[in-house]
Amino acid sequence: MTSIRPEPTPITPEAVIQGIENPHDRRILAVTQTRAVTAQEIIEETDVPRSSAYRRIDQLQEWGLIEVAGGVMREGHPMDTYRARVELAQVTIEEGDVNATWRLLETPEERLHRLWTSLR
Repeated sequence: MTSIRPEPTPITPEAVIQGIENPHDRRILAVTQTRAVTAQEIIEETDVPRSSAYRRIDQLQEWGLIEVAGGVMREGHPMDTYRARVELAQVTIEEGDVNATWRLLETPEERLHRLWTSLR
C-alpha cells in the first residue's frame, strides 16, 4: 500500500519574509533543514517554549516552509516528523521594493533520482 502525500503548499514571498523575521521560526527552520525531527526534538534543540513551538510549527506548515516528512513511534505513540522545504532564503530591499527568493530542499527521493540520473 502506498500513501499519497498531499501537494505541498506553494511558498510565497510573504511567507518567506514572515518565516525568517521570527527568531523561533528561524531556529525551527534551522533544525529541520538537516533531518526530519519530531515536535519534541524541535522543542529540545531550539529551547522554544512548548506552546510556542506547536503554534510556530503549525504556522510554518501553513506557509509551506516546513512539511510533515513522515512519522515515528516514540514510547508507544505515533508522532509526526517535520522537515524544512527551504534550503536558502534571501530578502532584498531595492529602491523601496522588498523581494524574497528561496531555494527548495531536495527530498531524499529527488536527491536519489538526481544522483541516479547523473550516473547514466
